[in-house]
Parts: sequence; structure tokens; C-alpha cells
Amino acid sequence: MASALTCLRLFGIDLPAHPSWEQVQAEYEALWRNLDGRPIEDLIDLPLMTDPELLAAMRLLSVLCDPAYVTDQNLLCLELCRAVNLGIRHGVSGAFAHACGYLGWPLATVFRRYPEGFRLAKLGYDLVEKHAFLAYRPKVQDATGIAAFWTQPMATSIDFVRASFRSALETGDLTYACYAMYHIVTLLLLQNEPLDAVWREAEIAADFVRDSKFRDMEDTIVHPSQRFIAMMQGRTASISTFNDAQFDEAAFEAQLMGGRCPR
Repeated sequence: MASALTCLRLFGIDLPAHPSWEQVQAEYEALWRNLDGRPIEDLIDLPLMTDPELLAAMRLLSVLCDPAYVTDQNLLCLELCRAVNLGIRHGVSGAFAHACGYLGWPLATVFRRYPEGFRLAKLGYDLVEKHAFLAYRPKVQDATGIAAFWTQPMATSIDFVRASFRSALETGDLTYACYAMYHIVTLLLLQNEPLDAVWREAEIAADFVRDSKFRDMEDTIVHPSQRFIAMMQGRTASISTFNDAQFDEAAFEAQLMGGRCPR
């Protein structure tokens, strides 16, 4: 993350690693000023970005999304708003579509603008389709599926995420294929699908993530999801624990804390 922030400064974009809320709010308010009353959907007609330095800076902002997501919520909000503002002023690109998709989450969860969150994410999806930004398709489809969760039928979210998985396989993006597999399991649980069906999806996800050698996701996300399903099915020692004959919850937690995930 530090390298991305350093590189961005070469393009005149100075983002602190840990922005204040006031900095985030200022960039957020600039976004609505730049929209100038236009519907979000009208941004589909923006011209393509052509400046090579701006295109490079936008790609760096796109790369920054994932580390910002796991390190600092304010930085994630700030860099996404900055990327969208740059696109509104200077034209669209794959990275702009990515930023629109990702900003759909914090627009809902941080700024409480749930309908606008989905509309912005859907704009990102529509831009990907219009301009064939193929490398960004799985990322934006996944983000749109998550943004849809707040205002659309759960089936809509699942359809977007399943499409993300297919696109990820087509483009060789194993990371987002794994993310999609995990999100599908989570969304099926939220949709109140029969637990046996969700368990089968979780097994498929675990096998795929394991074969992809995405060890962190397997051990910290997919495996606990399976244990949760087993607990809800009554296959653990009690409703309050993941323990059973094959799994020791305390040992698993200790290995995670020690940086050594169990195999």
C-alpha cells in the first residue's frame, strides 16, 4: 500500500495512509458537486479518458482498493471518491468503472445512501459492458452484487456474483473467482436457502479455493463458513461452538493468531 501511495504522489495525488473523516467528507461532497444535479446513470455517456498519466494514476487507485479495504476505511472511501471525481472530470476508464462499483459499498454502509450505492455500482457494470473493460468485469460484477444486497432482491445479488465467477474464470482472475465463491455461500445463507444446499456450495467453494492455493481465504473465510453451517445443522457439540470430533475451535483460533493456519 505504501508503494501505491508513493507512486500516486508522482502524479500529484497525495493521499494520507490514514485520512481524517473531514478529508473523506470533503472528497465525498465534491463528488456530488461534480455530478451537478445529473442522474448517476447519465455518466454512461462520459467520454473515454485519454490522458496517459491520468490513466496510470487511475490504475494505481484501482490497485489501492484491496489493501485500503483491509487497513483503513477512511482511506478506502477517500481514494474511491477521488477516483470517481477524476473520472467525472476527465473521462471514463476501466479503473473508473471499478471505482464506481466499489464505491457502491461505502455509499450504502458508510454514507447510508443505499439506492445511490446500487445505482453507482450498476453504472460501473454498464460501463464495463459498453466499453468492454474485460479485465475489470469480474471485479465490478462482484461489487455490483454486493451493492445490490441492500435494495434489490437477494437473487439479483447472487446473479451478479455468479456472473463474476464466470468472468473471473474467463479472464484468469483466480483471486476474484475465489471471492465470488465465498460471496455466493454468504448470500445463499442470507437468502435462507436450505442448509444442505448451502453446505454443498460451501464444499465446492472450499475445493476451488484450495485448488487455487488461496490459503488465506480458505483458512480465514471459507473454512469458518463451513463450520457455521455445520453448527446451524446441529453437527457440532452445541449451538455455541464450532467444535466436533474433527475440529478444535480453540486450536484453530490459536493457530490463526500465531500466523499458522491449520491444514
